[in-house]
Amino acid sequence: MIWEKLIQCKDNIVNILNQHCEEYHEPGMERFNNSKYGWTNRTWKNNSLRRAHVEVVDARESKKLWIIHVCMFPVLNNSGPIYGFDIVSGQNKVTGAFHDISSLKRKGHPLTQWFINNTKSYKPNKERE
Repeated sequence: MIWEKLIQCKDNIVNILNQHCEEYHEPGMERFNNSKYGWTNRTWKNNSLRRAHVEVVDARESKKLWIIHVCMFPVLNNSGPIYGFDIVSGQNKVTGAFHDISSLKRKGHPLTQWFINNTKSYKPNKERE
């Protein structure tokens, strides 16, 4: 099943964040953690990232749906872009995948240019409005 692969991917991301960052409790985040509804939010930081956020909605039993949202914000003196992705998955296939590097006014950063160069020819099979 695709869910097992996605959960393994999430675990790998969490392991990488645990190796390179410090997990911290973000005030107010507890209202977005609800085990009854399978909603989990975790945050990390280090010298390069002011916030790394992993959110999972595990509604496999109730709605046959699993969602992950990952977003990383550089520290303010780091010219790197904000990075994020989301995956929405039913039991048998991914129904939504979104990937974003938000350069804001940081177009000269190498990561922003790499993303532009490597995605300019990509055309999704089915575009969303």
